[in-house]
Amino acid sequence: MDYALSRRLFQMVLAAGSPAPEITCNQPVVARDERKRLLELSVAEAGPAFVEAGLITPDELDRTLTEMRRLNADSTVVAVMPRLAQVWARKPALLDRGLLEADPLQTGPERGRVGRARFSASPSARSRVSPARRIGRPALPRTRAGPTPAGLG
Repeated sequence: MDYALSRRLFQMVLAAGSPAPEITCNQPVVARDERKRLLELSVAEAGPAFVEAGLITPDELDRTLTEMRRLNADSTVVAVMPRLAQVWARKPALLDRGLLEADPLQTGPERGRVGRARFSASPSARSRVSPARRIGRPALPRTRAGPTPAGLG
């Protein structure tokens, strides 16, 4: 498990070829209720592995968990949870395949990297290929609304 991944996640998305990723971080702080016990329960779950690895003795683990339980019961003490990072970006592949055109209102280094859908096929070709298929997503099966005409069902 890589606990430092959130610090590198934005750069990893950039390196993967996403032109303009976005990022948000959230770090919950809890004063009461069961959510406050997340850290205590995590240490309790991983505790035997800590002991086996020689990082802590069984007595130290017991004392640590007892203290964590005491602090969790105290509503004047807050628990600061791990930071959660979220990164998202648009896939540049749609532009590369000619299925998107650049947004003419876009300026700066992102100009031409993300845009709106372009469907330049003839009307008859467009009717044979679903919009989802033209942008690389599997099309949903077509359903017919209303009664089926005689002989076509």
